[in-house]
Amino acid sequence: MHGASIARSLEIGRIYVPAAAGVFSAVGLLLAEKSVAVASAFVARLDELDDTAAEQAYVQLQREAERLLGVSGKARCMRQVEMRYLGQAFELIIDLDVGHLSTEARSELR
Repeated sequence: MHGASIARSLEIGRIYVPAAAGVFSAVGLLLAEKSVAVASAFVARLDELDDTAAEQAYVQLQREAERLLGVSGKARCMRQVEMRYLGQAFELIIDLDVGHLSTEARSELR
């Protein structure tokens, strides 16, 4: 749609527009793996973290993702935690490798 004006601004003399470009794009969407990202705020200090409550929050997020994807029990989930040091102005995104929150997981996060 904007190819000619972009080509002109870049001083490109010729552009190619594939036949049925919209159909080609739609086919890509049909073949792509379904994915969804869900997130929720759960504010706690690591040394005061209630493992059960945090795990429950993850389970609810997983159920919401499965509902959005239209699958039940088949979703592959990746858990992440956004953490920061006390007083730090920005969060670091940490992948949580263990399946459930535990003392071992807290040690890994620390």
